[in-house]
Amino acid sequence: MRAIKTADLTQDFKRVADQVVQGETVLISRPRNENLVIITESDYNELVAVSKSKIRTPKLGGWEDKIFIADDFNEPMDEFKEYM
Repeated sequence: MRAIKTADLTQDFKRVADQVVQGETVLISRPRNENLVIITESDYNELVAVSKSKIRTPKLGGWEDKIFIADDFNEPMDEFKEYM
């Protein structure tokens, strides 16, 4: 993932867009940590499909079975203390 400032994006949008299309994920750094991420539409659609199907991916070193979608969280926090 590449991080750039908002000014860099406005000055060179075409180059940044080309990099995103080639597979680079770009983080736009903004004040007060109100950052944005630019990804391709196909990557976005894949993320939406994964979240709707509630598939637990990617593997995160033992966390894969503890990943959850906010609307299906029903386990007490004590369940997660061993991972913190």
